[in-house]
Amino acid sequence: MNIQWFNNLFYGNSVTTTVLALSLTIAFGILIGHIKIFKISLGMAGVLFSGLLIGHFGMRIEPGTLDFIREFGLILFVYTIGVQIGPAFFASFMKQGLKLNIMAIIIIVLGFTAAVIILLVTGLPVPVVAGIMSGAITNTPGLGAAQQALADAAPDSPSLGQTTGMAYAMCYPFGIFGIITVMLVLKKIFRIDIREEEKKFNAERDEILMKPSSHNLLVSNRRLAGTSIGELHNLVKQDFTISRLHRDGKLSVPDNSDILQIGDIIHVVCSKEASEDLALLAGDITEIEMHHDGTFVGATAIVTNKKAVNKSVGEIGIGGNFSVSITKVSRAGMELIATPGLKLQFGDQITMAGAKDDIEIASKELGNSIKDLETPNILPIFLGIIFGLLIGSIPVNIPGFQIPLKLGLSGGALLSAIIFSRIGQIGRLSWFLPQSANFAIREIGITMFLACVGIRAGEKFFSTLIDGQGICWILLGITITVIPILIIGIFSLLFLKMNYLMLCGLLSGSLTDPPALSFATTSYKSDAPSITYATVYAMTMFLRIMFAQLLVVLFFK
Repeated sequence: MNIQWFNNLFYGNSVTTTVLALSLTIAFGILIGHIKIFKISLGMAGVLFSGLLIGHFGMRIEPGTLDFIREFGLILFVYTIGVQIGPAFFASFMKQGLKLNIMAIIIIVLGFTAAVIILLVTGLPVPVVAGIMSGAITNTPGLGAAQQALADAAPDSPSLGQTTGMAYAMCYPFGIFGIITVMLVLKKIFRIDIREEEKKFNAERDEILMKPSSHNLLVSNRRLAGTSIGELHNLVKQDFTISRLHRDGKLSVPDNSDILQIGDIIHVVCSKEASEDLALLAGDITEIEMHHDGTFVGATAIVTNKKAVNKSVGEIGIGGNFSVSITKVSRAGMELIATPGLKLQFGDQITMAGAKDDIEIASKELGNSIKDLETPNILPIFLGIIFGLLIGSIPVNIPGFQIPLKLGLSGGALLSAIIFSRIGQIGRLSWFLPQSANFAIREIGITMFLACVGIRAGEKFFSTLIDGQGICWILLGITITVIPILIIGIFSLLFLKMNYLMLCGLLSGSLTDPPALSFATTSYKSDAPSITYATVYAMTMFLRIMFAQLLVVLFFK
């Protein structure tokens, strides 16, 4: 009786068995991921190897259910990445997107060329090589495209698709391991200092996003004497704000009607370019401090009051009603100059300066409720996913291909998240997602995905490996994984002087590999890889699907 109960629990086909298999795989995998060998740990990739063991020892998840959990987990993972990096994505793409995507295309072409050479030299069947290539580049949509192309080419031979899937499963874990290994090898060879790379990345991102800086300017241009602050805004065509005016030992919050005088010290928040123009018009940047009696303070507040959402800085009336100046608005990692026309969004962090009592009143006007901020709004998440699924399902017909190409479920979800997080707000619907909620959903998504991949592959993984055929497939897959990214990695660091953290994102994105991205972001505690990953992901996903089908179309007979 007890043995039957045990068998039903662990080897049955019930919901309980499914949840148990998934939970055991994830829990055990996280423990594996924490194990360090030569100061290196697998991180979340440990869940994949845990799944291989669980699948090998007979625990199963019904195929349809497993496919759903795997794809939904991947959707959650890439969607939360898109939400995080979306606000900075377009500025980053305009600055570096073309170069990064060219590098990704070269990696794709090199990998496809390696697969063709393997096909011609070894004489392996096209279904096997298609599976090896898809597994080596960890691209599940590419596998599906190859299987569909094989089904269309040979509808009476369903076993061809199964062979492709087995080759994929054999090479997939080593595809992940290969990318991570290349990252670590490059880090060792070029003696990368992660802290220094993070500093360089932050400085470069600040330049791309035109992060505002603050300066004290001493008004010394006699031609400017008698000019109002409003007129100064007309003279300087770039955005800036003057938050403080120091005159005759007194500190005040100025407005556009205040007249500048020789000897005034103004505190300006602006871009680098605007600061140069202001210095030419007004006077030099000075180190003179603005002394005051302590009643004038700086503070930050969070926009959580729905009445302030979607109103511009000028419309909320804080500067007019209180002795307070709004200088900067921080939004999803971006710092924006608080111009009168800038519309506020839920979750914006407002930097203010003014009288202490007025600052407290202004903070209440904005909301500044930590409780409201930390409560995630679930509706926009699923609306974004719905829109992403629609985008990912749009067929693109290309002459010569038997089936239309699609961006795919995960590719569509990523694009949707980037778009909506960049828009930020539609009416009262905000796409703001607290960082803690974002990370929690992301980790749940990637562990679900890896667990399912491991359990599915574990059923025949070790038997195929022991037979010897699997070892050959794995070695061939490793060449497709390693050679292209190693060539581009060395070239990028040696000649292009690419930031190492961004290179990790490029390598992960060019092989559409969420586990490798997870390894880079968690190991180096930086969002730099995520930005680069997202920059190349959509284009890479499309080309990976196309080349998987191209291999079948060109060589299957």
